[in-house]
Amino acid sequence: MADTRSLIDRIYSALNTHDIERALSAMRPDVDWPSLTDGSHLHGREAVREHWLRQWNLADPHVDPIHVARDNIGHTVVTVHQVTRSKTGIVLKDELMQHIYDIEDGLVLAMAVRKL
Repeated sequence: MADTRSLIDRIYSALNTHDIERALSAMRPDVDWPSLTDGSHLHGREAVREHWLRQWNLADPHVDPIHVARDNIGHTVVTVHQVTRSKTGIVLKDELMQHIYDIEDGLVLAMAVRKL
């Protein structure tokens, strides 16, 4: 679980600092990633890259993992506190949610989001 926690911390640190290359290095090339803006799923690192670059142009999300656990079928479940601000600093969202990861060979294969 220590390796998983390190991977999770690396992803959130990279996304919070807008270091897309570092974030993508934690994902498999064929990663499946959700788009909360339209409810679709992104496939592959390039799609995830484009998604995050668009998001950062619109708003500034900051996501802190507050609890990491493994569920009974092997998913890594991360409870997060997410604060999304406008480009002018206005808080648009402040919420708790869960990010559910499938991790394979030390890299993220898929991620899903569950509202709390």
